[in-house]
Amino acid sequence: MEYLQNYIPLFMKIGTGLLVFVIFIIVANIFYYTAFRVQKRFPPSKAHVIRILSKLLRDLLIIIGAVSALGTAGVNVSALVASLGLVGFAVGFALKDFLSNVMAGLLIMLHQPIRVGDKILILNFEGTVELIDMRYTTLISDSKKILVPNASILNNAVTILNKS
Repeated sequence: MEYLQNYIPLFMKIGTGLLVFVIFIIVANIFYYTAFRVQKRFPPSKAHVIRILSKLLRDLLIIIGAVSALGTAGVNVSALVASLGLVGFAVGFALKDFLSNVMAGLLIMLHQPIRVGDKILILNFEGTVELIDMRYTTLISDSKKILVPNASILNNAVTILNKS
């Protein structure tokens, strides 16, 4: 019996850490499902942005919850947090162009400076916007498909020749 009493404080820390993690998961899922219900009120282009951002925030809350739970359970998380920061920096630097196109895609979908069906001219490419996705905007011109990176659309002048 004495043997188990030495481990009671450890079990209490682990139990508290698990409780913290479960609370973070519940809050993250409540936020996600609330955003899921709210996004139904928006047009599909903006609903897509809300869905993506809510998934990212849910995952971020779960990661923060895991780190908080480990800290509550008595694990020294300072090295883990520093490692996550370094990994985040390295991944962000490696995916700089990709992330810039994705963020530009989110902004284009949210603010809608161009829409599907618009005839535009950008960087000597002229065509009708067929699709706007996260990385590229697809133009159709003379039976050719032109994929324009979304960051180029935000960073360069776009001439809208014919608004849909």
